[in-house]
Amino acid sequence: MVGGGFGVAGGNGVGGGFGVAGGDGVAGGGFGVAGGDGVAGGSGFGVAGGDGVAGGGFGATGGDGVAGGGFGVAGGGFGVAGGGFGVTGGGSGVTGGDGVAGGGSGVAGGYAAHGMRTCVKAVILVNSVELFKHPHLLLLQVRNSLFELPGGRLRPSESEVDCLKRKLSSKLSVDEEGSVLEWEVGECIGMWWRPDFETLMYPYLPPNMKRPKECTKLFLVKLPESRKFIVPRNYKLLAVPLCQIHENNKTYGPIISGVPQLLSKFSFNIIGT
Repeated sequence: MVGGGFGVAGGNGVGGGFGVAGGDGVAGGGFGVAGGDGVAGGSGFGVAGGDGVAGGGFGATGGDGVAGGGFGVAGGGFGVAGGGFGVTGGGSGVTGGDGVAGGGSGVAGGYAAHGMRTCVKAVILVNSVELFKHPHLLLLQVRNSLFELPGGRLRPSESEVDCLKRKLSSKLSVDEEGSVLEWEVGECIGMWWRPDFETLMYPYLPPNMKRPKECTKLFLVKLPESRKFIVPRNYKLLAVPLCQIHENNKTYGPIISGVPQLLSKFSFNIIGT
């Protein structure tokens, strides 16, 4: 084990700042939890599911993943609250294609068949009360590189709320018995547009574009006091501080890095668990 500051490592893990690593994971800077061969952290707070990591006091391992307890959040104003934050990696999962570098692949074919594609994304806030009293945004990391908000695209004739609940259930909350947990979808706080078959998206519709090819809508999703998340094996669930995301376009892309500005109209009350 090699540590800077305070590091806890199991197997061949390396921790810097405060890190907890299991298997061959690496946790760096700020507070990171990594499982399997994943990497979590940087600066701030990272949680990665893999082959079983338990942070003493912070969580306990269940199955093949990472479970964290006492990880509560409350956002005042719009009433987002989440306590008892738990993460477990399981299931075979489906590879995501809506990340930072997802681009416009597949949009052209879908547009020809169904017209403009609509995607919905969830803005879910949590907070590490014991370590860092600051709102954290839940993100999914795909293939150790791409970051995305939980969500996906609508099916034909499907409502935005129904689609978001379906996507959250498939990526975050199907439990061991297969039952689906309920989600409380709040207001839409932002919209992004893809004016043509290209990678770039804009937070406005250019005036010369009358037929946009894709629209992505961001919705607040409220958590109960306690919620256990179960993510597919090819995903990692991260809780990243808003201060780390703000204007960090290079790492997270324009949509995610713009979330702190969308949330600036709300006030947050941090509660204990």
